[in-house]
Amino acid sequence: MLKLSVDPNSEVVEDLQVEDDDLFSDLFGERIRSSESKTEQSVKTSVEAEFTKWSLQQHSLSEDPYMFWASATNRVSFPNLALLADKHLSTPASSVDVERAFSGARHILTDYRKSLSPKKFAMLLFLHQNIKFMGIELGD
Repeated sequence: MLKLSVDPNSEVVEDLQVEDDDLFSDLFGERIRSSESKTEQSVKTSVEAEFTKWSLQQHSLSEDPYMFWASATNRVSFPNLALLADKHLSTPASSVDVERAFSGARHILTDYRKSLSPKKFAMLLFLHQNIKFMGIELGD
């Protein structure tokens, strides 16, 4: 928003200021936030429905899970679950995640924490790697 300051005794504009208002957010912010929450809810509902449908089917323990999710029929029937399967059943293309895990381990197992039991260390490392998926923001 523009703000003009004019001296009433002269016809010269003395100051031109731009206020730091976010007009777009003011006008559309609530609508966007509402739309995002509706989208999140519809995706959650869709995934839950797909999971229920999938869990009601008969599955063989000898069936290859990767081949199950690679089939076109299952990808069409369960599109959201197929995306999750792609992410979690595939081999990482690089060692970045492994290096990140070792880096996280270095921050957890310090000189002051050398007496941590292996079980507690594994739990802390798991939380360190997965806390972002729990919707918790850390101040790094």
